[in-house]
Amino acid sequence: SATNSKTVTITGSALKDANKLYSILGSVATSSETTLTISTKQELINFRDRVNAGETELNVELSSDIDLEGSENNQWVTIKEYGGTFNGKAFTISNLYINNTENEDNLAFINTLNNGIIKNVRIIGNVSGSKNIAIICVNNIDGIITNCITEGLLTSKNISTYTPTN
Repeated sequence: SATNSKTVTITGSALKDANKLYSILGSVATSSETTLTISTKQELINFRDRVNAGETELNVELSSDIDLEGSENNQWVTIKEYGGTFNGKAFTISNLYINNTENEDNLAFINTLNNGIIKNVRIIGNVSGSKNIAIICVNNIDGIITNCITEGLLTSKNISTYTPTN
């Protein structure tokens, strides 16, 4: 008897619906191999907006240096949570600027890296906030940050100290 074989490749935000498709098709092969190539400030902003709208596992490769042209009137909005692969390919993101006067914390290029990868990128910028600030990433949950360089100024309005206990 002949077998009826179905192969489906799912990418991007559709990965979250793989379980639903499994119940319909019986077998689903998943992949997140789609990679966005980013070369401009606007493409980086579009990527950020897609991630903040729920497409948290998008994969990215930079193809040129990007100047965010950050200023008081042109501030970066932090990527809330990211779980894809961000490969800077040795390019630089410059003039990241965040100056939060609302006492918000967890401010950086990316707030939370959740099982994602950030690699091969240099980010130059200034970040000011209440607490928990960074240039690349504030919170790392089982993610990997490798071969990255940061330059800039971090200014925290609330300074706390940690004293380890034995």
